[in-house]
Amino acid sequence: MFTNNKKTNTSWPSYYYVLPILVAILVYFGFSVWKNQTEYDDVHLTASKLQYNPAMEIGQAQGCFDVFSHCYVFLYYRTDQTREDLENSIQSLDWKILDAHDIDGYVIFTHINYDSRYRLTLNGSELNGDRTNLPQFKGYKWRLKDHSGKYWGVEYFPLASQFGIFAIDGSETKNNIVVIMRQTR
Repeated sequence: MFTNNKKTNTSWPSYYYVLPILVAILVYFGFSVWKNQTEYDDVHLTASKLQYNPAMEIGQAQGCFDVFSHCYVFLYYRTDQTREDLENSIQSLDWKILDAHDIDGYVIFTHINYDSRYRLTLNGSELNGDRTNLPQFKGYKWRLKDHSGKYWGVEYFPLASQFGIFAIDGSETKNNIVVIMRQTR
């Protein structure tokens, strides 16, 4: 029987090609974690200027949309603020308001139920189907640009003044909801 007694060279120099790749992967993931935390910190800092109370936080999420991959980080929280109170806080940021307009109030279900791990219900339903027979309600959205050129969105949903029983993960809420979003790319 023929055996190959030749030893293969597995010394350190043959791994020089693998080491830079491993280091690059570790640096990339470390930077990504740091960058995500920085983006969430920015959102929380801005939220604090809009009367955000950490005890009222629903959650946070991130996501990318459309063909051009516009990505955002989101913060969802409950508030007792009126739309006018929130608008005054937004104006105090002294950022450029690109536009402000009414939006379909049911968008909040898409935000929370599809963009996060939480569940918002109205009278026990997540409202995945046809909403044409439901009473209509409006939310409000501000699109903003900060001093460094970053794009933001603030959405206000007046759930406290609406019909029915709104619940987040089964716990009834009588508060309004604010969504703050910051574009990350």
